[in-house]
Amino acid sequence: QLDHETRASYSLNISAEDGGDPVHHGYLQVNITILDVNDNPPIFDHSDYIVSLNESVPPGTSVLQVMATDNDMGDNAKITYYLSDTESQFSVDPETGVVTTLEHLNCQQNC
Repeated sequence: QLDHETRASYSLNISAEDGGDPVHHGYLQVNITILDVNDNPPIFDHSDYIVSLNESVPPGTSVLQVMATDNDMGDNAKITYYLSDTESQFSVDPETGVVTTLEHLNCQQNC
């Protein structure tokens, strides 16, 4: 199976000969470039992130930074972070993975 991350190119030497007398040969070098496809998922550097946070922290407080990598190349390896829960009290920077609070945390209402 071809995989850009394993080997990005191949060089082939191809020969041909005719059936004449004398025999004549032709030679050709073929260079093949394997293009990357998006075949690797992003993988986080930890399977779980656990954070304890005081409910009195102000909005905009940095909570933690998550980190993921993708073994693809170029644009296929670009990571964009986002929260699945759109009604969250937190936000995540799409480029850096830094999670911050959006509002005051109130344990009486949200715990």
